[in-house]
Amino acid sequence: MRQHAHLKKQKKACPPPPLVNHEASMKTKIKLNSHFAVVLAATFLLSNASNAAITIPVTSGSFENFDVTFQAGRWANLDLAWENGTADGLGYQQNDGDHITADNGAWSVLLSNNIPIISQDLLTTVNAGDTLTLIFSGGKGGQEGSNGGGVFTATFDVGGTNYTTSFDTTGNAATWETFTLTHTILNSGNLSLEFAHQSGRAWLDTVGSVSIPEPSALLLLSFGGLGLLRRRRA
Repeated sequence: MRQHAHLKKQKKACPPPPLVNHEASMKTKIKLNSHFAVVLAATFLLSNASNAAITIPVTSGSFENFDVTFQAGRWANLDLAWENGTADGLGYQQNDGDHITADNGAWSVLLSNNIPIISQDLLTTVNAGDTLTLIFSGGKGGQEGSNGGGVFTATFDVGGTNYTTSFDTTGNAATWETFTLTHTILNSGNLSLEFAHQSGRAWLDTVGSVSIPEPSALLLLSFGGLGLLRRRRA
C-alpha cells in the first residue's frame, strides 16, 4: 500500500497545450504569400523586359533592295525608302568586296563627301520620355588600308528636334563593328532616322529596328517593387 501511494504522488498531470492564435497565424501566412507573389512577378518582368518592347521597323536596313532605275556594275542607288536630303533613293551602295565585304548580305552603303546624308521617315509618332535604341554596323573599308574608315553621326529626328551621337570607324579592330544609338527623348513627334558623313569614308550596314521599352512593363515592375516595400513596412 505504501508503494502504491508513493507511485500516485509521483504522477503529475500533463500541462495543457498552448493556445494558438489562428487569426495571427493566418495573417502571417498571407503576408508571406503576398511577398512571394510580388517577388515572383518582379522576377518574371525582369526576365522578360527585353521582350516587352515596341519595335519600329527600318525599311531596307541591310540595303539588299535598291532603286532598280540605276545600277552601274557594283554600284546602285538606295532603296526609295531612303533619302539623301534632296531625292529618294539617290546614294551609293555597292556589292564589290574590293572596297568592303558587306556585314549582312551583299550590299552596304558608303557615307562620304559625294553622298553625305541618308535618312528615312519611319512614319511613327513617339512620345516624350520614350527611350529609343537602334543597333547598326559601321565599317572600315579594306581598300583604304590603315587610313580607312571615317566619322559619321546617327540621329533620331523627333518632330524636328535632333538627338545625335557621333561614331568613328577609323579605329575598328575588324572590318565591321556594332554600334548603338540610344536617347531618351524630351518631346513628342514623328520619328525619322538620319546618318550623316563627317570625315573620311565610313560604311554602313545592318541597320536594325528602333526599339522602345514597353511602358506598361516598366510600370508594373515599379508598382511591384513599391508594393513589396510597403508590405515590409507594414
